Amino acid sequence: SWVPISEELDNMAVVSLCQASNGDLYAGTGEGLYTSGAFGGTAGSSGKTGGGVYKSTDNGQTWTALSSTVPPSNSTSSIWSSVGVLAADPVDSNRIYAVTAGGLRRSDNGGLTWTNPVGASSRSTDLAMGSDGSIWVNVGAFTYYSPNGNDNSFSEISKNPAGTNDLPRNGGRQRYAISPQDENVVYCVQTQNSALRALYRTEDKVATWELIQEATSMFDPLCSTSGYCQGGYDLMLSVSPFDKNHVFLGGISVWEWKKVSGWRQVSGFGPFNIHVDQHNMIFDPVNPNIAYIVSDGGITKSTDAGFTWQEMNKNYITAQFYQMGIGQDRTMIGGTQDNGSWYVDG
Repeated sequence: SWVPISEELDNMAVVSLCQASNGDLYAGTGEGLYTSGAFGGTAGSSGKTGGGVYKSTDNGQTWTALSSTVPPSNSTSSIWSSVGVLAADPVDSNRIYAVTAGGLRRSDNGGLTWTNPVGASSRSTDLAMGSDGSIWVNVGAFTYYSPNGNDNSFSEISKNPAGTNDLPRNGGRQRYAISPQDENVVYCVQTQNSALRALYRTEDKVATWELIQEATSMFDPLCSTSGYCQGGYDLMLSVSPFDKNHVFLGGISVWEWKKVSGWRQVSGFGPFNIHVDQHNMIFDPVNPNIAYIVSDGGITKSTDAGFTWQEMNKNYITAQFYQMGIGQDRTMIGGTQDNGSWYVDG
């Protein structure tokens, strides 16, 4: 079961978390991927504007807004109104990265001040970091790579025009996943109009890319059977820690690809049920048979390396209500985001 630790946070639109090597926690806010307004989201609903980055130095018991990231009240034009990804350097606890509406930002003093190490200020949505501190990040349509995150170390690895073995530039969303088994193996998924554009793979970190899969009329994990696609909002990509040639891809449904056997659908019914709108999948660092998927339905856990799944939402009170009604007898009913209507008998 779960216990809340941040009920008093000034901004409740927490969308990203990271933990530094010294234990400090950082929380990024702002539903930038869920808003079609000024800070560039892709969905048609009104997501919540962020309040920058919050920091905790006591294991999440108390949180403080980093003043260097606080945007003007209700501003959707500030880069800190949407902090989609946070990452901490694996060695230097003071070095923190933030993916923002105005590109990548880096702090070398625990969030007191920030710089732009890429030099570009278009919108960023996704970042992946290797255990050696190497970084893959998108800024606008471009994919950049750095071996260490330092200034003047980022170079574009996407191409336009793209050859057979290149990673193309892409105006849609793109995510990256690094194999824990072999960090030379990196996957990149790209979207187009929130549908799958393509999944790519490299075995040399940056130079030579192989096309794994494009969308077809019979295959697109980012779209529903009715053709409604959400890859600009929910996009999951993760590599098995056991096998660098085994990757999970999700959005509306979850699929896995193995080099030896191709694609298999993971999500389904009963013990294979995973709530739609999947955002991330992580493996336990001590026991890699344990995996978690986070979605609009909360948290789902697997104890057999991603074969069967069970919900882990007891006391995980994060449902988002749109409307509520109260009767004269004090009964209540409310409608939630993608999690049904709830009735309380008073």
